[in-house]
Amino acid sequence: MVEPLNGVTSAGSRTPYSLDKLVPGSRTAVSALFDALGTTDRFQGGADGKWVPAPLNAEASIREKVWICAAIDPKFNALIERGKPIASSPNLTSNVVDNFVPSYFTINNRSGYDLHDDYDGMLPVIVKNYIGEPTLFRIVNVGLAHHANHFHGNHLMELARVDLNPKSSTYGQMIVPENIFEVDTTAMWPMQRRDLLLPLEIPPDIPYQIPVSSPTGGQFQRMVNKQAQEPFPLRYVMHCHTEMSQTAAGGNYPQGMVCHWEVLGGLGGRAKVAG
Repeated sequence: MVEPLNGVTSAGSRTPYSLDKLVPGSRTAVSALFDALGTTDRFQGGADGKWVPAPLNAEASIREKVWICAAIDPKFNALIERGKPIASSPNLTSNVVDNFVPSYFTINNRSGYDLHDDYDGMLPVIVKNYIGEPTLFRIVNVGLAHHANHFHGNHLMELARVDLNPKSSTYGQMIVPENIFEVDTTAMWPMQRRDLLLPLEIPPDIPYQIPVSSPTGGQFQRMVNKQAQEPFPLRYVMHCHTEMSQTAAGGNYPQGMVCHWEVLGGLGGRAKVAG
């Protein structure tokens, strides 16, 4: 990942892009969003509410994730054996696109249950953060299948995408829009890359529960009016609206490209835990 040379706004907010390389409209849009983080009624958190990039010597962090989406057709994998030339199979390789029928779908080489936590020292895929800790996703589709990644709980801000129009003068380049939209589903065509910001704001449909105990009279009414918050962590699914990618081996559901993200606690929760 290439870090920006000039990614700091005039107000001192970090961004993922060299602002002097953007057109004026894009520079204004990016600056306005990242300046708003941690400083507005919607995006609260103060200094902790600002976006923090991964350290220069790290592949990812709790606030910056790289997701590589892929699709696997085992009959092509069977042609490859470590240390040997790729086996010849003209009936397959003469037209890969038409012969490609994926059976497995992965994010960072994992799928299904194995996506839901860190294991064997591999970098965690899912986000586990507190309200007010915005997190950047850089998602790329390196396979031949189309995906439509859909996040529950928060809308995401689409910051940038690859221009896949071969007739465009910016074909193959990352485009930062002049108007940043909120999305809950993002189309990932083959070779598409998108940058998306998960704001970690209070989910609009955050669940509540009435206390389990059964007091009587005014005490009960006061408890109902107060309403206890659902215990943390709150877990929200991330799945693909291209239904085939939710399966494995041609039909096992829910497997494939499905995981979740977690709200560990409320605003300022990390500092409270550390203290």
